[in-house]
Amino acid sequence: MTGTAFVATSNAGWHAGVRSMYSSQLFAAALAMVIMVTLDVGAYTYGGQPLGVTTTAASALSLIGWAVSTRRRLGDATSAFNLYIATVVSLVMLYAEQWHGGFSSRLMQLFPDDYAPGVGITDHTFVAVFPLAGSALLLIGALTYYHGTAFGRFAAWFTFAWGVLAGLSVYLYPLFAGRMSALPGMITAPLPLVISLLGIRALTRSANP
Repeated sequence: MTGTAFVATSNAGWHAGVRSMYSSQLFAAALAMVIMVTLDVGAYTYGGQPLGVTTTAASALSLIGWAVSTRRRLGDATSAFNLYIATVVSLVMLYAEQWHGGFSSRLMQLFPDDYAPGVGITDHTFVAVFPLAGSALLLIGALTYYHGTAFGRFAAWFTFAWGVLAGLSVYLYPLFAGRMSALPGMITAPLPLVISLLGIRALTRSANP
């Protein structure tokens, strides 16, 4: 193979790799948008305004963080994997405390005007949605992150964003409601909050090696 042919072959391979990377990013962005819109609308429809606002904020934070930092494969693609798993575990601990204390019922008592008849989740539904279905989806995201996919990096951003807001919301909901009452979850909420902040730091550092 001549030098010219070798360079041409190398350039063709490089351009094919670039096209594959951008198509992967485009697919990841489209999938992320579809999932986030569906999740946000569902949270607002069935969980009321408090959960809807929290979910939308997590979606926005994760999309922005992913777009400006780890959208491309930069640095160590799985640098925050252990923190990802730790966040999921800490969220399950938070959900367990919230379920034990009747978080859903307490939340509807804090915001009675935001829950029309038929809107809101029961304590039984809370278990099905958050510890079971929610954790399963986050673990599927962890698998895609472990394999270094563009969507996996978005899943990591969303998991950490949700961990931060799930931890903060336990303290912020009573403040926004204008009531000085404790919500179930205040004991374990610092765990996902701190671990998720460390995860976000790891993601941003991996994007700037």
